[in-house]
Amino acid sequence: MNGRYPFLFSIPHGGICVPPEVRGFASLSRKEVIFNSDPHTRLLYGFDEVAEALADFEVSRVF
Repeated sequence: MNGRYPFLFSIPHGGICVPPEVRGFASLSRKEVIFNSDPHTRLLYGFDEVAEALADFEVSRVF
């Protein structure tokens, strides 16, 4: 198949950002947030190059 596949890939646990609304309440260090995420998932699989749509979330899944 030439072009992009008609798929939507979702990467819900790739984010490492802490929302500003909870930043003052978070007890996790940046290292712990990254450890509990998969920040390189998007790069490893390269879905944005082959899929029609990609849902990637910047906010860490621990929040």
